[in-house]
Amino acid sequence: MDQVETTARAMCQADGQDPDKPTPAPDASRTADDGLPPATPRPRWRAYEAQARRLVEAQAAMLAGR
Repeated sequence: MDQVETTARAMCQADGQDPDKPTPAPDASRTADDGLPPATPRPRWRAYEAQARRLVEAQAAMLAGR
């Protein structure tokens, strides 16, 4: 597990969420016969991934003295 995933998981837990629980389908109105592939469920921590990446990069920059 890398720093970004660890941070994203911690952020998810801080919001009271289970990081491994799948996210709800993005569009519940879609049906199986709409011709589109079904959405793949992702673990909830993935919703925090972009914010976690920014935080990890900012911390690295601060430690490097930039």
